[in-house]
Amino acid sequence: MPVKLHSDFLGDLIQVGDAALAGRALRKCFDPAGRFIEHAKEDHRYEGIQGGWIRKISKGMRIIYVRNGDEITLYRAGQHSVEDNLRAPPAVEGVTIASDPILDAMRGGVGESRRTFARGTEELEASDTEAGSKRAPQASRLLYNHAERFLYGNLLGRRFLPHKDVYLVSPYMSPSLVRSTHPFGQMLDELIEGGATIWLVTTPPLSESDLAPYNDLEARGINVFFNEFLHAKVYAFTLNRELLKPDQQKHSDFVALGSANMTFSGVNPLGLQRRNIQYEISYQSHPDDWVEIEKFVLHVTELGTELREVRANLLSQSR
Repeated sequence: MPVKLHSDFLGDLIQVGDAALAGRALRKCFDPAGRFIEHAKEDHRYEGIQGGWIRKISKGMRIIYVRNGDEITLYRAGQHSVEDNLRAPPAVEGVTIASDPILDAMRGGVGESRRTFARGTEELEASDTEAGSKRAPQASRLLYNHAERFLYGNLLGRRFLPHKDVYLVSPYMSPSLVRSTHPFGQMLDELIEGGATIWLVTTPPLSESDLAPYNDLEARGINVFFNEFLHAKVYAFTLNRELLKPDQQKHSDFVALGSANMTFSGVNPLGLQRRNIQYEISYQSHPDDWVEIEKFVLHVTELGTELREVRANLLSQSR
């Protein structure tokens, strides 16, 4: 049965930003042999589009696909609101996907297509356990903020794992990105609830009016430090291996270094959906390098200033 992935479907999975959830979505659509699963138990018609069907992926996510004869087009994916005011896709649109990428996506727990996006870390971690820790030629540690191995997807994908420490080192930050109303900010809250300690190191605010987002982070349990000479960007997630479930043991710590600030233009949650992309590149460090990287992170933190001190200084200046 011919199956197509519409470009909007790929964009929706990028927007979700969770590699594990993207993989789960594909596994709900294809059996282990790569064949589309017809007439899934909870499938029901989508009345707004001729040949349209809705498939429930999880409590909060669903897929809309269109059936035209024997051809299936995976059209959209997202929360329940994705069904609202949806128009049918033009017949000429859609990207035909061969069976191998689908099988690879299901095996790795990640969604991938010829319009590449959001590849997770499973393939990379598996290659590092081969003889002599030599990577397979196709494995890459490079992360991008627009496509291929997607930085934001790898960051947000940590939300389902228990962590000990999370270090977010970035000279600039978009306050809206870390609010509890945004998926990234929600992830931070969930990690804290799971017992993680989160450290944010960034450059200091310039006025009292700029303190609000940092006060909010502090109230939510995030440790905030400022270093006016900071230029490095580091995203580090160290696992609490004692709390890992058996099926999570394959995961390792995640550390990324690169040019991307913790801003909307830096990590770029929208991926290819964003116009005028500010291109960034990052590098996923080998777990063995964490000892040296942690020394650097602790060094810039120790040289920094705590939020309470910066706040007191700015408040005194405004009087």
